[in-house]
Amino acid sequence: MIKLIAIDLDGTFLTDTKEVLAENVKAVHRVAEQGVKVVICTGRTLPGVRRFIEAIGLDQDEDYTILQNGAATYRLPDYSLVSATYQSVSNRKALIDFFFETRCSEIQLVAFDQDHLFLIEDKTPIDIVAKDAATLKTDVTSISIDEFLKIDNIFKMMVLGPKEKLDEWSKGLSAELHEAFSVVRSQPVIIEFLSPNTNKATALMQLCQTLGIEATDVMAIGDEQNDIEMLKWAHHSVAMGNATDEIKVLTRYITSSNNEAGVAAILNQIV
Repeated sequence: MIKLIAIDLDGTFLTDTKEVLAENVKAVHRVAEQGVKVVICTGRTLPGVRRFIEAIGLDQDEDYTILQNGAATYRLPDYSLVSATYQSVSNRKALIDFFFETRCSEIQLVAFDQDHLFLIEDKTPIDIVAKDAATLKTDVTSISIDEFLKIDNIFKMMVLGPKEKLDEWSKGLSAELHEAFSVVRSQPVIIEFLSPNTNKATALMQLCQTLGIEATDVMAIGDEQNDIEMLKWAHHSVAMGNATDEIKVLTRYITSSNNEAGVAAILNQIV
């Protein structure tokens, strides 16, 4: 019996043009009325997700959302922080040192707390960073390394740039950095650095433990590499039709694409 459904946002619930399809909303409300918990699990920040949660109608008492790829879990409707993992100053400094020793001009390093997107040591964002900030409804705050290292409660850091530049840069990541961070290629133009053992699955496991729900009673729906751990953990795993073959081979079910209301299709079929 499915008791909780974890749904990714971009590429899953949202269309390519970031629309919320009425079919998906109707299906989510139907299962919620049956007592099934529906939890949005996304890499987005709080400012970048609130309008979608409210548009979907998942902001009721005792609803939850998992953000920052598992670094933060919030209870709704007041968005109180239930759990969080923050990055240590020493690990942040290690990534900064490596980045500025190896970077090219076409990639940039950013970081996030709950409300800010910090652009580290650069004054002007490249187009990819500016586009990400617009998607997240968050202004870019330029900050020096020294100022940044004085800030507490950093959820994650990211390196952004053209795919081919990130491909080349990421080849040099040391074993020490892979130990210091959970590294995920959430998009072709984004590499994310989270605290060790931080991902959507670990946050979902913790939430389910609090709610008394087993993995056998969980459905997870996603499309990208940052969904892999969640899809492996949930018994009822679903890949979107627009997911890569790497994702599809991991899952129990495959639904239609995000542009074809694939979330509604699988919920209406299974739940």
